[in-house]
Amino acid sequence: MIKKIKTLVRGLLNLLILIFFILSSILSLAAVFLYLLPALVSDHWFKENLENLLSKKLHTPVQIEQIQWQWETGIKIYGLCINDDPGFSDKPLLFIDKFWLDIGLADLLEKKINLNILTEQTHLNLVRDKQGYSNLEDLISRLPGSQEKNQEKTRDKKSGEVKLPFEIKADICFNNVFLYAEDQLLQKKLALKHSRFHLDVPSLLSEPFLLNISSSPELNDLEIQRISLEIFIKNLFNPEKKLNLKGVYARLKSSLPGTSVNITANPDLNETRINISSDLKELSSSLFMFLPQPFSSAKTRGSIDLAVITGAELTGALPFDISLKGSSLHFSGGHLKDKSVVPESFSINTDGDFNFISGSLRINQSSIKLLKNSSFFCKGDINLLSLDKKADLTAEHINLDLGEIADKFADFIPETFDLKNTSPKLNIKTVNYSGNISPYRGEITIKEVLLNIPFISNHDVSLSNLSLGFPEIKAFISKEENAVFGITAKAGITQFLNISKIEADKLAYIENFKQSLTLNCELPLKDRSLINVSNINLSAPFVRIEDKKHGPIKTGIKIDGKIDLLQINSPEKIEPGKIDIDGLQVDLNADNLLDLHLNLSAKDAGTKFLNTKGTADINLSNIPENIVSRIPVKIKTKGKAGLAWDFTGRIPDKKEIENLMSSASFKMEKDLAFINKTDLSFAVKKGWLEIPFSKKQVLRIKDISTLKPFSYSFNQKNRKGNLSGSIVLNKIEKIPYVPVKNPLNIDISLSGSHDDFYSFTLSQDLNINPAQIKESWTVSLYGMDHVLKRGYKKPSALWLSHLGGKSKVSIKMKNMDELKIFKGFPDINGNMELNTDFKLIPGKSIDTKIRMRSSKTNVQWKDLLYIKNLNADIQLARLYELVKQGSQKYKEIQKPLFLSSQVLKTDPLSVIEKNTLFQSFTSRLKSRFDKKHSLSLDMLKLESGGLPLKTGRIAADMNLNQGLYGIEFFQAEIFGGTVMGSFSVFENKKRFYSQCRIGFSSLDAEKILPEIQNMNSSPDTELGGQVKFLIPLSTAMSSLIQELEFEIYFSHIGSRFLERTLYAIDPYESNESIADIRKILKTGSPVWIKIRVSKGSFSLDGEVEAKGIRIAIPSLSRINISSLSGIEKYEKFLYSLKPVIRALEISSKNIMIINKNGSLTIGDY
Repeated sequence: MIKKIKTLVRGLLNLLILIFFILSSILSLAAVFLYLLPALVSDHWFKENLENLLSKKLHTPVQIEQIQWQWETGIKIYGLCINDDPGFSDKPLLFIDKFWLDIGLADLLEKKINLNILTEQTHLNLVRDKQGYSNLEDLISRLPGSQEKNQEKTRDKKSGEVKLPFEIKADICFNNVFLYAEDQLLQKKLALKHSRFHLDVPSLLSEPFLLNISSSPELNDLEIQRISLEIFIKNLFNPEKKLNLKGVYARLKSSLPGTSVNITANPDLNETRINISSDLKELSSSLFMFLPQPFSSAKTRGSIDLAVITGAELTGALPFDISLKGSSLHFSGGHLKDKSVVPESFSINTDGDFNFISGSLRINQSSIKLLKNSSFFCKGDINLLSLDKKADLTAEHINLDLGEIADKFADFIPETFDLKNTSPKLNIKTVNYSGNISPYRGEITIKEVLLNIPFISNHDVSLSNLSLGFPEIKAFISKEENAVFGITAKAGITQFLNISKIEADKLAYIENFKQSLTLNCELPLKDRSLINVSNINLSAPFVRIEDKKHGPIKTGIKIDGKIDLLQINSPEKIEPGKIDIDGLQVDLNADNLLDLHLNLSAKDAGTKFLNTKGTADINLSNIPENIVSRIPVKIKTKGKAGLAWDFTGRIPDKKEIENLMSSASFKMEKDLAFINKTDLSFAVKKGWLEIPFSKKQVLRIKDISTLKPFSYSFNQKNRKGNLSGSIVLNKIEKIPYVPVKNPLNIDISLSGSHDDFYSFTLSQDLNINPAQIKESWTVSLYGMDHVLKRGYKKPSALWLSHLGGKSKVSIKMKNMDELKIFKGFPDINGNMELNTDFKLIPGKSIDTKIRMRSSKTNVQWKDLLYIKNLNADIQLARLYELVKQGSQKYKEIQKPLFLSSQVLKTDPLSVIEKNTLFQSFTSRLKSRFDKKHSLSLDMLKLESGGLPLKTGRIAADMNLNQGLYGIEFFQAEIFGGTVMGSFSVFENKKRFYSQCRIGFSSLDAEKILPEIQNMNSSPDTELGGQVKFLIPLSTAMSSLIQELEFEIYFSHIGSRFLERTLYAIDPYESNESIADIRKILKTGSPVWIKIRVSKGSFSLDGEVEAKGIRIAIPSLSRINISSLSGIEKYEKFLYSLKPVIRALEISSKNIMIINKNGSLTIGDY
């Protein structure tokens, strides 16, 4: 038994020896490994394997120059280089010249961490390419994913506070850090050179720690102010190693380009102070490279200071007091170009508190002051942690000095008004928002808004005592993603504007201008917004419009209106062409001068639908004289006039307007499609009109009224338009140059129609009473469509190729005895009727007929004229054939015409013998005693000068239908005898001649030349014979004398008459032949005498019977008529023949040539 026990003990002892040996070996190996580990890590083999491992993980080459590890000095790495992707840069992404890490291992046994880190010459190159992707992002994306293990945090579960398990002591320093950042997208460069990062933690538990950062930055290779940052913190943990935020003391000082920051958290004072000051000029000069254009070229200066005082505890309600001030501020350039903003100064002071538990932000009071005289106050509550973020915010006592503000923003205010010297004031009592912030849903109420401008002016306009007020503005808004502008809203606004004086130099002057408005609007969910204007009013009791030439216009004005519905149909932005209007009503009254009522409805601003109707009543009695003075003829008016309209359609589009302006592309069916229906009417009631043409010549009508308003209507369905109306002009007391004994009354009626604007018909009837004059005319026209299609720019003869129509005019005077109502008018009894017919066949002919008839008419004018039993039936007809230039018929009429043999005869008077008028002379003698003639009268008595004229029956037959004018036959009982003959006008070699042949018998010479009654000679005064003459129609006396052909043959003539005729030719008896003839006449009496004038020479032949023997009188020849004294003074009377000649040129032709240039030429075959 004992042996077995010894054996067991020996075995256990051997086992223990073995275990000890193994443990000793392991410890020896571990000791040897730890001893050799620094050498192993420092070996070249380890460096290469580490490089390969890092290169595979980072997918980019990694180089390490050297690794050194010694237990005494720690780990040192030299020349660590991580290459960049060549697509970004050929420089290393990261290069560290020296890295040193030292951890106090002995301190770890005492639960202390003693850490020392030092780097020298670190270079970091960051690049962002033009696609916005950076090399750092590219490097991170290549790293393999790893799952971080959750680390348990040492926490006191009962207190919930963070507890530090180790004491920490650290000294971390990065020296000479160079950071280069290149942004190829924005083309910017940033360099932080010679940067230093130093964190000194003597003891995280018991001593304060300090962080210092400094750097020398460069922007686009330009040096800027050095950056520094200092952070000092103590009492972060309490002696129990627990996080102590309530007792922490912290201080931050920072110096940035143009900005300094100071933050201090002092638990002893239970407050945190933040102070930030910025010099904008220095700040902008440092950061301008990072700003996009045009902000990078902007210029700023001035300073901004921010001061914040808050509580130190972040639990419960955190009070705060914020002050923000700006001074000497200026901003120019950039988007402002050559303009500048100079707000100069402002200050904002706000105090309140924020509750971290409830999330409630309360603003007890915030005072905001702009410049010197502008300020307002704010207060309210916002719950930031609630789902809807309810808010109740109020701005009150808002006082803005707009003149002061305008002075600082002068470059942005047009020079139309000068505000800076007028000190306008804007006052708002309260602005309140109550509702939600996210999403926006709440009510806005604005009360007592008032804008006062004592005086505002520029070079031309000035306003005095302007007051713009909003007694109340209420709005309920709600955020909706699918709504117009992203919100729905309902708002109500009341507004007024008062201006005591408006003066526009050399234009207008207005006193006591007033305007008011009540408006309700709604922005619903759908793609439209609705506005209702329940009333809008404008008034100005005194308005004066200046006019140097005619004097000022003075009136008053009042406008009342409303809009039932104004709908904006633009989901994203307000477009004028996307507005619907329904129920627009406007009432305008201008000082009892104009009373206007307008109603309007439209869709898409009238481009799709437009209906407008209304009335305009004008009080003609109140039209200012200086308005009338603008009319060339000064008029005076009284009464009332009215205009009414009703239009349904739409506003024409651009294409339709262009086609309306260009007749070439105008099409009735398409380009007038914007008119559905239109009605216009005009009426006058109890009107009074006076128009002075001179001091004595005045038109005065004392009663003008429309029995039926003048109206026009057009309907697109049947494409027909109608015109009608009638007016009476009663009590016409004065007519210029036609004085009346009693007032006249005139009735005028008008009617017309058009069919599709292609054909027109217009008729008019007129009655003048008591003169019993009736006048009417009717005009119809067709073919306007053909004219429009050809695009003629203005009326011309070319229209005659396409237009057709006819017209009739009728004037009837049943009892011309009533014409004595006109002062100085001859006494006439009888009747007269004038009718005209005109017919135009397109491109073929123009036919004109005129007929004047009168029967049993007696005319007496004082003692100078008396006509008894005048009967007339005169007809004038003309037919012109239309020929277009270039046509076959035009070419035919251009062929030369040969002169007839009778034209070539040497004796011009032979033309008279062969003329067709004279060939019909004998045939007309058979009917000379017929009762029907073109013109006849029983007696004509004329007292003119010293030669009274009294005739018996006169009759004439006229041929005025075609060709030149002529009298085929005339007969008159005159001078105690009878005269009969014919008269005509003809054309020869483009010259006009009048020709006449007269036979006379038993004429009493004493009645022709009364002075021969006292001559002592034969009592024989009877004349008989015939006359024929050819007279050229010329305005030149020399031409007339040279071409005049005159021949008179006396078959019976008294000596005294012949003697008197010779005396008229040669009163001084200078011609021997005339003296001899006078001697012979004293011995006998003439048997026959022939007098002839040809080619300017006078000749006389004849025989005298003395004592039963016939004796030839001495022949007179070659007496030059042009040598007769005083004949040249008659040449001025020949100029009156010009219109006669022009009329003959027209009437002698039978064709009208339509030239290609639009002119009209009268021609003949």
